[in-house]
Amino acid sequence: MQAIATRAEIGPATAYRYYSTIEDVLAAYSLGVVGELIEYSEECALKGRSLFEAVLGKWLELLEEHGAALTQLRSRRGYLERLHAGADTIVATERAWRRPVSSLLDELGLPTDQLEYALFLSNIIFDPREIGDLRKEAKLSQSEIAARLTASYIGALRGWFQG
Repeated sequence: MQAIATRAEIGPATAYRYYSTIEDVLAAYSLGVVGELIEYSEECALKGRSLFEAVLGKWLELLEEHGAALTQLRSRRGYLERLHAGADTIVATERAWRRPVSSLLDELGLPTDQLEYALFLSNIIFDPREIGDLRKEAKLSQSEIAARLTASYIGALRGWFQG
C-alpha cells in the first residue's frame, strides 16, 4: 500500500481511507479498465462478428496497457456464481461483453436467450492471464491472438449449443 500511495502522491493514511487492502485497490483499478471497455462496446456502431472483433481488439489493447494489474484478481468462486451474486467486476465485465456476444450469437444463428453461458465461455477464453501468456510465451501478436481466440470462441459456442 505504501508503494501505491507514493505513486499516487498521497500519504499511506489517505490511501487506507479509501482502500483497506491491496485487493480493494486492484478491484477498483480493474473496474476502471473494464469501464473503458464498456464505453467502447456501447458506443461502437458495428454489429455481429465485426462488433465482437472490434471489442476484442479494444480488450487486447487494454490488456497490453494494464494487463499485469488485471491478472492479480483471483476468486475461488466461479463466474456464474459471482455473476448471480452481483460481484462488481463480473457484472461490469458482463455489461461490456453483453452486446458484442449477443450480436455474434445472432449472426451465427445461435440462441441469444443463452447469453449467460456464452459469456461464461468468453470469461474462460479471454482471461487476461492466458492472453498475457500467449503474448509472452507463445510470442503471438495481438492480431494473431485475436484471430485464434475468436475462432476458438466461435467453435466453443457452436459446441456448447449443439451439446
